[in-house]
Amino acid sequence: ATILRAALMALDLLDAHGLFKRLDATGTAKAEVRYAAMEELVAAVEGVVAWLVHERHAEASMLDVVARFGDPLAKVRQAMPNLVRGGDKRAFTRRRKTFEREGIAPDLALQVASLDLMPAAAFAVRVAEASKRELVEVAQRFFEVGERLSLTWLRDALSAQAEGDDWRQVAVQGLIMDLRTLQMRITADAMRLEPREDRGAWERYLAQRPALAGRYEPALARVKAEGDVNVASGSVLV
Repeated sequence: ATILRAALMALDLLDAHGLFKRLDATGTAKAEVRYAAMEELVAAVEGVVAWLVHERHAEASMLDVVARFGDPLAKVRQAMPNLVRGGDKRAFTRRRKTFEREGIAPDLALQVASLDLMPAAAFAVRVAEASKRELVEVAQRFFEVGERLSLTWLRDALSAQAEGDDWRQVAVQGLIMDLRTLQMRITADAMRLEPREDRGAWERYLAQRPALAGRYEPALARVKAEGDVNVASGSVLV
């Protein structure tokens, strides 16, 4: 029952019905392109379901959850080109240009290309709520933290490693939620750093936190160098 409630909430939060209708009606794109876009939507819904369950929002009123998070998530999705950095931005831009090139309208291509990052963006919305800071500013910081700590890279590597194994996928999903929770907490802490563009301040912030500078980053460098990303190494990083 909880998963079903979360799925219904996620469909509303992402305006899945509206996106599906627009994709289905896009006659300028080949069927396989529309299917690829719909797969992005399905994956985003699954990610938001995991977030809703992890944060226990699935137990709340569906109307209240949609009213609370729907508009902020839509705002983040629309602003995504100006929020992401580094590898996230390159991957986002690549997805967006591919969908546009294949005949999907630019505004719809932006919406679809943003879907991959929406489960993570939900955590940024929580930080903005708690800190009472402007949402776009918080989301920028949130994605900067994710890029700095290679969290999207780690998510993708863990997800690829778990393909075809249902129990491993469950374990990986739990690790991903733990990673995003870490990202959320660091973002809330790092919001005190001003100005945001001060790279030196960000490095000093990391240096003052031994768990990040002394344990996480060396461990991550070793995992990358050895190319050995799995549930065990991911658990050590978290």
